[in-house]
Amino acid sequence: LDLLSLRSFPKTSGSRGMHVNVRIMPRWTFTEVRRAALAFSREIERRGVRSLVVPCHVGKSADIENLIDTVQKTWGRIDVLINNAAVATPTGLVGHLDSAAIASALAINAAAPVVMADLFCRSFPDDAVERRIINISSGAAQTALAGTAVYGMSKAALEMLTRSIAVEHSASRLRCISVRPGIFETGMQAHMRSRDPVEFPSAGLFRG
Repeated sequence: LDLLSLRSFPKTSGSRGMHVNVRIMPRWTFTEVRRAALAFSREIERRGVRSLVVPCHVGKSADIENLIDTVQKTWGRIDVLINNAAVATPTGLVGHLDSAAIASALAINAAAPVVMADLFCRSFPDDAVERRIINISSGAAQTALAGTAVYGMSKAALEMLTRSIAVEHSASRLRCISVRPGIFETGMQAHMRSRDPVEFPSAGLFRG
């Protein structure tokens, strides 16, 4: 990536591990970008570049602590943290939700980003480095949709985390922002469309 003058950013995912994002100009189609990414991955493998795989369930604080500790010992530091891991479940009306599913969702969507951010700030305190925390939010943080109380609540909490970090670290070079990327096709969208409108009245909004 350095040879191509590209900068990478690690991104968490609720069910598919850690990813590496690379910012590019919007000049190519999805298919072209995907083919380039695959070719780039094969070239990295051909060159024998080391990668780091750390099993981590972001809903478990011990796993997150191990992840940050392992990265620190292996690479020395992290410049950018992107909190993206989230689950849409449970969907349904309040009064008809599963208690365990509520607790699990809030552990992943709300508690995990706080743990990640706390360990990030604590483990990599060097203010000579322009550290960044990017929290991936949603319009659900602001607009209530019937059947998405848990998800919307967790995203609102994530945005409050962003504002709190910004206030607490205003004197340092650490910057924290929230991004609402809008609606695009993911497994989460497919799940929303598949729900029974009786149980999830907002299902029609995800069916186009």
